[in-house]
Amino acid sequence: MGVILDILILFIFLLFVLKNYRKQQLRCALETISFVLAAGFSVPIATMLSDLCYSKMFRGALAHNLEPVLSDTAKLSGNFSNYDRVMEKMPSVVRFASESYQINTDANIAEVERLVTGNTTVAGVQIVDIVAQPVIEGVFRAVFCAIFFCGLLYLFKSFAAIIENALYNPDRASQNAVLCGAYGCFKALVTVSVGVAVIQFILPALPTLPFLNTETFSRSFIFQLFYHQNILMLFLGQDIYPVTL
Repeated sequence: MGVILDILILFIFLLFVLKNYRKQQLRCALETISFVLAAGFSVPIATMLSDLCYSKMFRGALAHNLEPVLSDTAKLSGNFSNYDRVMEKMPSVVRFASESYQINTDANIAEVERLVTGNTTVAGVQIVDIVAQPVIEGVFRAVFCAIFFCGLLYLFKSFAAIIENALYNPDRASQNAVLCGAYGCFKALVTVSVGVAVIQFILPALPTLPFLNTETFSRSFIFQLFYHQNILMLFLGQDIYPVTL
């Protein structure tokens, strides 16, 4: 399956090259700029909206779910640690992704145990920020990034077409197969980078599936290259995901 994934990524690059090498240089250049702008603008928009969704829709509700854990009777009964009790109250996507998002570190576990024991008025919110915020914001960032990348790409390409029509002159129209092929490779690079970043956020939050799992992707050389050297993750994963570049 990893080899098939590598072939798929290579096919995407080949498709972009074939679609671009016969185009005029001006169109290729403007479209390439559109891809870069779409990816660049989608990241801060996705980050802002994901933070808004977490704070308005999930933070308070998840903190309310922790009230039994913060009560004295809950802390004194059972054989589970307070951290385990907290994770039981979290959505399944948080539990699935806790390892990939590096939530269950010794430092985080110790802090959760301290907050549960202290039982302060804001302990529930602080605990949710530790164990749930990274995953929830990560999933929303991925979804919003994919949506806005596609939408902004269409918008910027429409503007690029207007500019091309304004600047186009049949006497100066030129083609350069090598240069436009390189533009196509760069477009594919941006597109695959966005796609891999989305997968990198969402995949850990999903239950293990037969072909769609981290083990399958770990067997892919090209996917792993994008996975660990994805420049988008420097910004899209800031403060919520362990980026390895």
